Amino acid sequence: MPQSESLTAIVRRDWRKPPNIVTMFRIGLALPVVLFALVPGVQSWIGFGCYVVAVSTDWLDGYLAKRNNGRWKTELGQILDPLADKVINLAALGALIARLDDDALWWLVIIATAVILVREAVVFWAKSRQPLTSATEAGRFAMAALVVAISLLLMPVTLPFLLLFGATVFGLGASCAAGWAYARLPNSPL
Repeated sequence: MPQSESLTAIVRRDWRKPPNIVTMFRIGLALPVVLFALVPGVQSWIGFGCYVVAVSTDWLDGYLAKRNNGRWKTELGQILDPLADKVINLAALGALIARLDDDALWWLVIIATAVILVREAVVFWAKSRQPLTSATEAGRFAMAALVVAISLLLMPVTLPFLLLFGATVFGLGASCAAGWAYARLPNSPL
């Protein structure tokens, strides 16, 4: 972001671009995910559906940003897109923490959330010392693995603990590996 241009100016200039509208919609879906996921029955399926729509549209905003020779790719989008991922995933994990009554699953989600928060803090620190960049392939894979784990946990059906544990550990491992790879990039302060 150029020093002469304020964040307010960037938001005013970029917010109407189609990819940014999709990203803001994704962020807005965090509230229904939480509200519906907390209620047992059919409503929890609505929360699960909102989560699936929110994470699925991550592809759409990226596709739109790359259309028209990248004309819709913006600095605001480079800030909002990863923020949307974090908001929707942490909202879903927060709803799970509040909803789960199985002690083993509850602890699994608490530990997963703590690991994700630490990983995000490290990546944020590393990114704050570098120019804005797009997601890496490792980051995209890690996000997909994490989304699968969260989706399985968020589903309002009883799944085997071993499946949920394995998916969560795999998602966390991929996420931490991608975070470490990012922090070790050539211009990284780590």
